[in-house]
Amino acid sequence: LQTPGFNDRWGLPLNLISGPAAAKTSKVNQIASACDLQVTTLLTALMDPADAQGLPTFAEGPNGQKVTAYAAPAWAAPLADGTCQGDHVVFLDEISNAPGAVQAAFLRVVFEGKVGGVSLDPRVRFTLAMNPPEQCPNGFPLGMSLANRLMHVECPDPTVQAWAAYHLSTLGVDPSEVAEIVGGHVASEITDIQIKTNGE
Repeated sequence: LQTPGFNDRWGLPLNLISGPAAAKTSKVNQIASACDLQVTTLLTALMDPADAQGLPTFAEGPNGQKVTAYAAPAWAAPLADGTCQGDHVVFLDEISNAPGAVQAAFLRVVFEGKVGGVSLDPRVRFTLAMNPPEQCPNGFPLGMSLANRLMHVECPDPTVQAWAAYHLSTLGVDPSEVAEIVGGHVASEITDIQIKTNGE
């Protein structure tokens, strides 16, 4: 996220790959917070191409004639060059659940920072997340044109012990006290994990 990217932009576009509910969104938010980056999350599974490139509208051409231009979607307006405040990450979540037309509409957005007629601030980075194709039965293959523009990072799924330890730590619960809930064979292993409680 702090690496000089393409086309005089900051950050190399990352695509995080892991199983469902493996905390990809939480990881992005935590890393962005540590880097003092603001996050704009887009649920691409619920989007159509106009959400990436804007809606066509009338504009005045150079000779006064009417021409077609594209009005930028609401998410892009605050990130436009000249108006953007601070450094940002646009997080394209569940990109493997986005139809091919939506993925294609994001090609220029991710690679050039262009959304319709708006140029995004060069400090706006892009991060994506997806489930592996074999774990995404209702999804779509990631198009090669988009895939070739990304750095792919496979995130290991958390173990049962790590998952249980994390949730217990957020509640301030000693895992040794919940053996009957998570199973003795699991609880006996996570008691050795350092738990940070919230003090409540």
